[in-house]
Amino acid sequence: MHKTLLLIFLELYCCSGLAQITFDTECKEFTLEITDSTKKLEKIVFWYGDCSKAPDSNVYHFKNGKIKIKGTIYTPFNYSEIFFNTDKLYLGGSNSIVLIMEPGITKVTVSTDENKNILYKKIVGSSAQKDWDNWKDKNYNIVQDYELMSTRSYSGKKTFNDICNEIGEKVIEFIEQYPDSYLGPVLIDRYLYQVQPGMFNNAFYKLTPKVKNCEYSKKVANELMTKKLDSSIIAYYYSSLLYQYIKNLTTVFDATLTDTAGKAINLHYLKGNYLFVNFWASWCGPCIAAIPDYVAVKEKFKDQNINFITISIDTRSDSWKKSLNKNPIHGTNFLDSIGIMNKFYNLSYAVPKYMLFGPEGKVITYEAPRPGSGKLEEYIIKEMQKTTGVKQL
Repeated sequence: MHKTLLLIFLELYCCSGLAQITFDTECKEFTLEITDSTKKLEKIVFWYGDCSKAPDSNVYHFKNGKIKIKGTIYTPFNYSEIFFNTDKLYLGGSNSIVLIMEPGITKVTVSTDENKNILYKKIVGSSAQKDWDNWKDKNYNIVQDYELMSTRSYSGKKTFNDICNEIGEKVIEFIEQYPDSYLGPVLIDRYLYQVQPGMFNNAFYKLTPKVKNCEYSKKVANELMTKKLDSSIIAYYYSSLLYQYIKNLTTVFDATLTDTAGKAINLHYLKGNYLFVNFWASWCGPCIAAIPDYVAVKEKFKDQNINFITISIDTRSDSWKKSLNKNPIHGTNFLDSIGIMNKFYNLSYAVPKYMLFGPEGKVITYEAPRPGSGKLEEYIIKEMQKTTGVKQL
């Protein structure tokens, strides 16, 4: 039993900067100044983790060729990306920039061609940022092959495994040469799931104590143990803030999630009744389409010994709240931006997902019938009749 729970915990992914339930770690202010010297770009998507609150929007528009963004990030650094002239996140490409920001001012200058493709970019910021730019330039060919392969545009003779293993070797080579650079854990995190299990374990252990003990590295240690359990890494996972939060989690009623007012709410108050959970996300079309049917089912059982809640797996509260405003879900709604419930119940971010729990938190089903299928009401009644019974609907 303990081994099973440990494996579940090891699989938990935490990008601490994205958490709406924040941890006791240091936050500092940053300023990001972006300049388009050709003044042809219209907007960007800026993806990053604000450790105090989510920005009003992660889409920003240029004004006279400039954008200025302020916020707070966890120290000592934060992994971020800028996607130019789009309002969507996408994988890599020449029109995106990786930022490894430290508190203070980071300046990005770009120029474009007539088709608004980035021709030139200059970044003035952290030492890890310089390391990233130098590493990418030094390994340009293999990184380019990887990005082309990832977007199915590669026409060379190498296999995807060959490309990934070559990148893995370059990552290990960098860490061995520069074990004190914060780029080390970033590279491991970026390519971990493309290389062979265990390939980066020894490299992680070679990082200096300063680098290994930052929260980002502890998250990476968690990911490494998910791929291949390693006793040399386990101590860093156990010292992570995420593990401290979830180590006593046994059922859904132990979880603490964020409500629409931004407050951290423990679900223990729901214990004693059956619980139907609608896992969804603002970017999930089928989830949105099923909202009216979900609300209708919830209304049918309003006088029964069962509670209905939604849990969004969105990583940003602004996206979640905007979707709720546009598609109202009357009732109790929570945000799990950290992904605790997602990983604890091994949902693999597959939404919509409907689960039914017993009064003590035992999972009755991971795959309840979907609202609107005509089968959900019958299924709930059948399960409740085994214990508490059901009043006339």
